[in-house]
Amino acid sequence: MQEGQIAQQQFNTGLPFIPPTDTLVGHQAYVEFLYDSLNVRKVDSTFHLELKEIVLPDTGDTIQKVVFDKPSIFVPYKSKPVEILPKARNEVSMDWLTGLFLLCLIILTWIKYEGGKRVSQLFRAVIARHNVNQMLRDGDIIHERITPALMFLYLVSFSTLLMILIKPLNIPFQWVESPFLLFSILISAILILWMLQLLFISISGKIFRTKNESSEYMVTNIIYNIVAGLVAFPFVFAGHYGDSKVSLIIALLIFTVGLLSKFMRSIFVGLSAQSFPVVYLFLYLCTLEILPFLVIYKLLIS
Repeated sequence: MQEGQIAQQQFNTGLPFIPPTDTLVGHQAYVEFLYDSLNVRKVDSTFHLELKEIVLPDTGDTIQKVVFDKPSIFVPYKSKPVEILPKARNEVSMDWLTGLFLLCLIILTWIKYEGGKRVSQLFRAVIARHNVNQMLRDGDIIHERITPALMFLYLVSFSTLLMILIKPLNIPFQWVESPFLLFSILISAILILWMLQLLFISISGKIFRTKNESSEYMVTNIIYNIVAGLVAFPFVFAGHYGDSKVSLIIALLIFTVGLLSKFMRSIFVGLSAQSFPVVYLFLYLCTLEILPFLVIYKLLIS
């Protein structure tokens, strides 16, 4: 009974102790049996799926056929991958244009401290015609120091806009090998046309004896071009560096509105002279303002 008491104290069980009949091995097996009976294992709830055998239908043919020929209901997000075609990379250096823009910013800073009052008068002159006379009484805008700087801003803005708009057209210029050469040709052509236009206005004023009207028309021409260049410069800058088509369209609209406004103001200036019919005045203004752009457009498209 001493062994039974030891077993009861060791395994905390009230079962009677049956001593082994033969060897110590049987005694150890009995003890393990009692321990396992008191600590029952939990039922394994894991589901195991085992594929034992696949039975295909007997078709009678020795050639293996497809059993299921249906498209899967699980399709990817994009049924067809996007094809990426390589494009040739044309590395074109435009550092010279960055230098011009920096120079324009320096000029704007200088104009703000040198002639900020005159610039505000330029914008007021665009709004109302009587402000032109007030500005002329304060000084001759044509011969002031800020006028060449403002004209330079207009030339850079307008030439850069034309160069950016011409580039997608892929016009084959055999004599143009670089963007710098194209920009130089554009800015030279605009400057020459502008100088010829002012010279023609001055000569026609002497011929028709309309010096005052011709002088006012010349000042009006300069004012509208300068103001259009100032307003359009930030949009041209953003369109070039940000590759923003919206900014380029806004800059183009600014120059177009400036051209049409200048044309309408010039008609009122010409009507004040009353020295020749309105039809001749209209043809005269079309020759000066619209015909040069039509000629340039024809040369580029043809």
